[in-house]
Amino acid sequence: MLSLTIGERIKEIRKELKLNQTEFGERIGLKQTAIGMYENNLRRVGERNILLICKEFAVSETWLRTGNGQMFIDMTQDEKIIALTAKLLDDKQSFKKSLLTAILEMPDEEISIFENFIGKLKPL
Repeated sequence: MLSLTIGERIKEIRKELKLNQTEFGERIGLKQTAIGMYENNLRRVGERNILLICKEFAVSETWLRTGNGQMFIDMTQDEKIIALTAKLLDDKQSFKKSLLTAILEMPDEEISIFENFIGKLKPL
């Protein structure tokens, strides 16, 4: 069986995450055309972009470079929270960031009121 190219592995990541090329590229600061060129092996994937892909999407660097091992890194719940929080900090206009900040600054007595309120919400 032939091994996939790094471009084909990028496409696999993108498909697994259910992102189109534009959405995938926006997450790492690249245009759709660059992602398309990578996926079609028309452009070499630079070191910086390999590291960005791995960081942004929790992809194993070994897998992305060689195809060996698992596609995604298994993260603990705490690692996931840290990664998501770091992403929020980069977004200057995010409602989620404002909400998280408000929750973190709440006194304990207000947290219990908020927790009760959330518990009463019904899923859509």
